[in-house]
Amino acid sequence: MSELSKLLKGETNEVKSSQSLVIESELNKLLLLDREVREDRVGMHGSGIIASDSDFCYRQQVLSFYFKGFEPDISDGLRRIILNGWYVHEKWQKLFEAAGIAIGVEQRGESKDMKLLFTPDAIIKLKNKKWVVEIKSVNTFQFQKMQSHPSGAKQLQLYMHMTCIPQGFVLCEDKNNQNIKVFPYKYDPVVAKPFVERMLKVQEFMKRFEKTGKLPSRMCDSENCKKAKSCSYREACFGIK
Repeated sequence: MSELSKLLKGETNEVKSSQSLVIESELNKLLLLDREVREDRVGMHGSGIIASDSDFCYRQQVLSFYFKGFEPDISDGLRRIILNGWYVHEKWQKLFEAAGIAIGVEQRGESKDMKLLFTPDAIIKLKNKKWVVEIKSVNTFQFQKMQSHPSGAKQLQLYMHMTCIPQGFVLCEDKNNQNIKVFPYKYDPVVAKPFVERMLKVQEFMKRFEKTGKLPSRMCDSENCKKAKSCSYREACFGIK
């Protein structure tokens, strides 16, 4: 019997299944290649400053200036989702550049006074105005119901504050059908104020740490709790290494 006949009858499914698992394993290893070229991130970053009160940790922010962070373990599936989101960002950024409306794409900004690094997805000129742009890919269920993008809106407010650009928008794309929604925002100092206060407080904790060696209190009860396991500075925080 030919291999084609066996395939049509399903007699090679077991072999094919084992080969598929081996190939899938090798392909998933490709997701780790970006680690080799990824830069070490030191200090406060805009994406961390806007975290919710339950997630924001002053101890983590201070540690980020003095210790190297380690990427927590995440599943291959989540890595693929993240990588797909990067490609959505890249698509729109390239379109902005091709249209000649891009002022900056993934352009690193730094506030030495605030000790903050921040990287808006794009800054563009549209209808004779500068806009800060945050790009988000979302699943269809979320896309159909969404009337705003809360985390994207917070990022915009922080970035508009840091760049002194008074308007921006969150561009959301449905992962399944590539439909888009745009949520424009104007700079609101009331919304940005808590983020600025956080940055100032981190600086106070840094000065105390340099003088006394004392860090802010831990949020986590144990190095094995869920929050600690997802923290890049878990080892430094708990003295594991």
